[in-house]
Amino acid sequence: MIWCKPWYACAMVVLMTGSPASGRDDAIPLDGAAIRQAMIGKAVRYSPPGSADAGVREEFHADGTWRGVRLGRGPIPFSGRWTIAKGSLCVTADRGSPAERWLTGRYCRTVWRSATTGQLRMDHLVHRPASLPATGRQILSVEVLPASR
Repeated sequence: MIWCKPWYACAMVVLMTGSPASGRDDAIPLDGAAIRQAMIGKAVRYSPPGSADAGVREEFHADGTWRGVRLGRGPIPFSGRWTIAKGSLCVTADRGSPAERWLTGRYCRTVWRSATTGQLRMDHLVHRPASLPATGRQILSVEVLPASR
């Protein structure tokens, strides 16, 4: 049997459990009321690390209108409606909107908030894990929409 000092055992426990600084995700999912408060009348921007052509800006208007721009080989504007259902932020593309190519029917995403930083996160609008692994959960940059829109 190997004998070790008590401080060594404590150090091993700390190293094995991790912390937010070591990369552990401390984000918690928001419920419907918290999603509404965080997103209504706001625009969010996100872009996967190292993917200059995969950025998205989404707007969540108070009347349920959803608008945005996907950046790729030039800006691709899209539109539709947004709702909150079963603790998820859901969007449906307008008929004829380019977003119909990426979304079939209603697309719902969980919105997360970091317990440490308060940053909001959600999956990329065009989330295809097999072909674009960087399109998973994104850190959101949030801005308030002008009232006159």
